[in-house]
Amino acid sequence: MFRSLRWKLLPFLLLASLAILAYLEFAWIPGYLETQRTEYIEEVDHHLDSVIEGLIPLVLANQVDIISENLGELKKKNPDWRSIRLTSPNGQQLFPPMTGTALAMTDRPGLLTLNKPISYVGQAVGKLTVQLDLSHWLEKRHAQHRQLIVLLVGIIALQALLWTVMMEGVVIRPMRRLSLAAKALARRQFDVSLPRPGQDEVGDLIGSFAAMRHDLGVYNEELLEEIKVRQAAEKALEKHHQHLEEEIAERTTELVGAKDAALAANRAKSLFLANMSHELRTPLNAILGFSDMMRRDALLTESQRENLDIINRSGEHLLTLINDVLEMAKIEAGRLQLEIAPFDLGNMVRDVIEMMQLRAREKGLQLLLDQSSEFPRHIKGDEARLRQILINLVGNAVKFTGQGGVTIRLGVKQNTRRHLLIEVEDTGPGIRPEDQKRLFEPFVQLAEGSAAQSGTGLGLSITRQFVQLMGGTISVESIVGKGSLFRIELPVELARTSEVLKPENKEQGEVIGLAPGQPHYRILITEDQIENQLLLERLMTTIGLETKIAENGEKCVQIFQEWRPDFIWMDRRMPVMDGIEATRRIRKLPGGHAVKIAAVTASAFKEQQQELLDAGMDDFVRKPYRFEEIYDCLARQLGVRYLYNEPGTDDSSQPAQVQLTTTQLAVLPAELREALKEALLSLDENRIQAAIEQVAAVDRTLSHNLSSLAEYFDYPAILKALDETGSTP
Repeated sequence: MFRSLRWKLLPFLLLASLAILAYLEFAWIPGYLETQRTEYIEEVDHHLDSVIEGLIPLVLANQVDIISENLGELKKKNPDWRSIRLTSPNGQQLFPPMTGTALAMTDRPGLLTLNKPISYVGQAVGKLTVQLDLSHWLEKRHAQHRQLIVLLVGIIALQALLWTVMMEGVVIRPMRRLSLAAKALARRQFDVSLPRPGQDEVGDLIGSFAAMRHDLGVYNEELLEEIKVRQAAEKALEKHHQHLEEEIAERTTELVGAKDAALAANRAKSLFLANMSHELRTPLNAILGFSDMMRRDALLTESQRENLDIINRSGEHLLTLINDVLEMAKIEAGRLQLEIAPFDLGNMVRDVIEMMQLRAREKGLQLLLDQSSEFPRHIKGDEARLRQILINLVGNAVKFTGQGGVTIRLGVKQNTRRHLLIEVEDTGPGIRPEDQKRLFEPFVQLAEGSAAQSGTGLGLSITRQFVQLMGGTISVESIVGKGSLFRIELPVELARTSEVLKPENKEQGEVIGLAPGQPHYRILITEDQIENQLLLERLMTTIGLETKIAENGEKCVQIFQEWRPDFIWMDRRMPVMDGIEATRRIRKLPGGHAVKIAAVTASAFKEQQQELLDAGMDDFVRKPYRFEEIYDCLARQLGVRYLYNEPGTDDSSQPAQVQLTTTQLAVLPAELREALKEALLSLDENRIQAAIEQVAAVDRTLSHNLSSLAEYFDYPAILKALDETGSTP
């Protein structure tokens, strides 16, 4: 019931009525009564003024009887005047006459006393005092007000009733119809009757609602039709979606298969490259190593030396081809990374020119660095890759140029950042425009004849890959019959001189032995290939180091526990147990952390080299190695010091400069020194060798020095040292 608008408005009407009644009762009526009272008192005051004017002659004449008669009549005419008193100036009461007991002026609510002085010509002649009783007057006024309140209450009640009736017809009933129509609209009923009650605001509201309902009905029909169309489209889309999912699932399966096949192919390729690197580098290590060792034999004939030079050059060429193929494979596999470090660009360019100068002279070509070249000497970059780029370009230019020369230019170009410019220009046959488009593709050889068969066709492709990896560009300009110019632009960062300068190492000759005064080192060689075992053993024993050989990792661990070597050469790939597992086991054994272990690996990939270091190895040397790399590794890890031939001395024709001192010979027993002296005097080579082998049991370094002198028949030097040792007290 109380949800009706009528009942919601009625309390507000009642509150407004109560507010009006409260205002009348507590504000307006008290004020009105006070105003009436004031007017009544003023009226009595004026009346008294008239009475006083009539009393003045009587008071002056002292006509007390007449005064009493007049004031008595006045009191009778005004019943509200409770008492009247007239006194003379000296306080004598003239009215009412004194009867023995004076009438006291009382003071209670509803009584009002008025004192009016009587004066004549400025002189007081008396005082008239009147006490009014206002209680009857107030009761009369209150009765009138109560009647007014009752009348107002009736009017308000009638107004509320009329308001309710009016609201019912004008607002409530139309709004009820509107509410029912809205509920029907919520149920999607658009045809419920809704008459317009009039032209007022309520009528406008209902009319607007009816128009809106009509529009919603039309829109609803259109929407239903659209929904039907969309439902049909969704069904078709769902069918198409299912078809696409089936196709995607099929293609995903195909792609996964292709991906797995690609990964398997990539793994197989990496495995093949690793195997190929090992299988090619391992025998090549023996070929280059033994050919180099044989070239040092002083007894070689010139023809034999030429044959060995051919073997060595062919091996070096084969190594270059292998490196090119492996480098290209690493590029394609994304396994090539730059190693940025400060370096001396000027020294690097000079080294490349010196390296290629011999080949240029053999062909009668000039190889020049343009003297106008201005470039920063110290930069940050990958020195090895940049060196390879320059070697490839200069090498190609020298190889394909028949006459004239090759010029190298360097400069700097300042764009948004500094770029290094490298130009290699030749006077060769030039390159046709159609061939320039495929010049940098792998395995492309444009030259004809023997020159085309002397390489893999990978040099320029690798060069472009290196340049792009460094963020640069490479281009070619060529005119057939006049020559070609290769231009490279590389972003470059300058380096400080202090970052590049290193202590200059004095050039040293060939290692011929151990310097005296060093510990006796034991070297364990772990290698499954007999040729490489023999090569490493020769390199160790030639300078006086004691060695043992293990053909696999398991045997290496066993010998380590029994023999306790100071240094282990560890091959990576071996049967039974590989070098990585052997290293891990040795590191866990007592004393395993003290021994130095260096890998001798034919691995082509840098991450495999890092794997060796992570397994606990201290260093690594890559096959095929140069002898100085082996000796340098020993020096780094053990601090070994060597005896060298003088730089530039050809040891094949001159004996090694070995210093034999009495201090070294003094460690030998006197009997052994005497046996060695007798063998030397007998000139019997077998006796001399046998005596030197006995010396090896005491001091292997001394034994090696004696063998070096005996090999070149420098017997007098040994005899002189023996005599000096025997004469020393």
